[in-house]
This record gives sequence, C-alpha cells and structure tokens, in this order.
Amino acid sequence: VSVQRKAASVQRKPSIRSRFIAESSRDIRDRYDLEKVAIGTGGYGFVYRATCRDTKDVFAVKAVWKYKIKDMPDLEKEIELTRMLDHPNVVRLFSTSQDEKQIYLVLELCEGGELFQKIVEAKKLAETQVATIMKQILRSICYLHGAGIVHRDLKPENFLFQSKGVPLEHNTLKLIDFGLSKFLAEGEVLENLVGSAPYVAPEVVARSSGRPCDLWSCGAIMYMMLSGAPPFTGMNDRQVFQKAKSEKPRLIGRLWEPVSEAAKDLIRRLLDADPASRITAEHALESDWIKGESADKAALDPEIVRNLHRFSSASRFKRTALIAVAHQLREDEVETLRASFNAMDK
Repeated sequence: VSVQRKAASVQRKPSIRSRFIAESSRDIRDRYDLEKVAIGTGGYGFVYRATCRDTKDVFAVKAVWKYKIKDMPDLEKEIELTRMLDHPNVVRLFSTSQDEKQIYLVLELCEGGELFQKIVEAKKLAETQVATIMKQILRSICYLHGAGIVHRDLKPENFLFQSKGVPLEHNTLKLIDFGLSKFLAEGEVLENLVGSAPYVAPEVVARSSGRPCDLWSCGAIMYMMLSGAPPFTGMNDRQVFQKAKSEKPRLIGRLWEPVSEAAKDLIRRLLDADPASRITAEHALESDWIKGESADKAALDPEIVRNLHRFSSASRFKRTALIAVAHQLREDEVETLRASFNAMDK
C-alpha cells in the first residue's frame, strides 16, 4: 500500500492508544533482550540496543517515560506518522508497547553515528562524498513531500548512518525524529515557529511555512559540510534569522575556492529566501552535481572538518531544545519579518 493511500486512510485506523494496549499483553523484555547500557539518551528517556528472542534480529528500543510526555496526542500522531513510512533513507518503526511507566518504540537500529560525527571521525571529506550524502538526504525529503509530509526539523543530528566501519560514500543515511512533522495539503501553510536556528527558513520565522522549509534546511546542512560553518551567523538567534531573510549565502573565500560552481549553484537554489522559487527535492535530485557528474573528487580543506567538530561539539549543549521563535522575538519583530516576507509575493 502506498504511503499516499495510508495517509488518506489514517483516520480509519485504530488509535495508537488502543494499539499500545493490544501490544502490551507481553512485556517488552519477554520479546527482546535489552542491553543494560543505553546507546542514547534524551529528555524523554533512553535508547537501548535490543535483540529479538525469536528472530535474533537487532533493533533499537526507545523507552519513553510516561510522566515526561506533556502531550500524549502529539506523541500518538508522531508514532502514527512514523509507522507509515517505508523508505531506505528513513528510519523504520516496527512496533510499539507499553507498561505502567514507559512506552517502548521498536525502531530500526542505526549504529553508524550522527552525520557530522561520522564526518569528523573520517577526518577528511571530498565534495563527491558530500554529493552522495546530499543525494540520500534529498531522497528522504522527496519521499516525505510526495506523501504530503513536511519534516520541519531537519538538522545533522537527525540523520544517522546505518552501519559502523563503512565509508561515508557507501553508508546508508537514515532520517529520524518526526516529532514536529505534519501532513500538509497542497497550498496549506503552518504558523508554528519551530526548528533549530541555523536550519530555520525565513518563512518559518514569518509563520507561513510549507514543504519548501525542508529544502532550506537541506541547503544549510550542505553549506556546512562544504565550509564547516552555518550559512548565517549572529550573536543570537534573532540575528541569524534576520540575516537569513535579508542576505545571500557567502560562497567566497579560501575554503570555497576548491568547491565546484555546480555545488555553489545548488546551495543558492536551496537557500533561496523566497520559498516559491526555491528548488524542490525532486528537481534537486536531477541536478548534475547530485548525480555526481560535476562534483570535485579532490579532498576539501581539512579545516572544514575541524570546524564541523567544533560546531557539533558546541551544539550538543542545545540538542534537546527546540527553537521556539515566539520566545526569541517580540511580537512586533515577528510582524516586521512577516510583512517583509509577504512583500515577496506582491
């Protein structure tokens, strides 16, 4: 069954809550052997490596503390959406369960590490490798958008490599975390201001965003892999948002000299401040650079990897926080940005 048909029939499915009850007749530990040491942690709980007792297959089990769930309907929607997804570059959710204290999500195991972490470990990076990574990122977004879903929280931490010990260009990249994802009808806009500052599109700040906001985030990630720094910086999030709205990405300087013009052109099209003219995931996948026909094979400047290391290390301190722009900007500042953004359509 296609994702589109699944999405259309989502209202006819039993509720997540009822499925939790149906699947919790057996304790999670009756079916899986969970390792004692967590492989991941967050404000919600822990992630454990687990082996199915029946099949010996290995999974990741995400254990969510119920008392930490502020909005159960939101979690139910996230699980319902994630259940429907089936793509090589999107993490799979296989089953759910619960007990009195926790909800358990049995997920596809990704042991290769986060995107930037893996690049730092490799200690070097070539433009062709960036093109291969971006192809996988764009494929995941093309799939979501084709299903009428906008992710809204694309960032390096939400892309995991599947396997350990496999080179970047041969490893499979998986998109995770659909907590902010929404089904979106054609032409519909979202007014929530969410995301992580370096990857937030101008229209998100203007509270009028749709699928194109994901492509902006893709552009920011691509820019960072080719330069080691975000496309727009500032003393605070407000300055970052304002620069993203009013400035063009800087693509000159020593670190950019070896980067092909085809790569720079794709960055410009992804970081187009006007979502109406921003390139789509489908069209980006058709570019010569993504197809590997024009990417430079030489290694990029080693300073880029060092910069990524510094940036990703600093980002860990903010990792659990989502940027709620309503708390960063006064209402009059938001209105100014919104008016400036809307003027593009006139």
